[in-house]
Amino acid sequence: LAAHSVKFWICESGHIAAHIILHVHGGIGQDLDYPVHRFFSWAKKNEAYLGGADQHAAQLGHLIQSNPQALI
Repeated sequence: LAAHSVKFWICESGHIAAHIILHVHGGIGQDLDYPVHRFFSWAKKNEAYLGGADQHAAQLGHLIQSNPQALI
């Protein structure tokens, strides 16, 4: 239960951080030669490969629904 909760928060904060870094660097953040593009691309690939926050939240919900006593 704790692992899914941690995965959710890591995915959520990673998604937010990836978008913020593009906004901070402006239009040049989209340039393929600029390092920010690589970090954004890696974040998106990790989200697709490891599952996004929505997927982990759904798994967490199923675990809580199947065993409500696990929260205590």
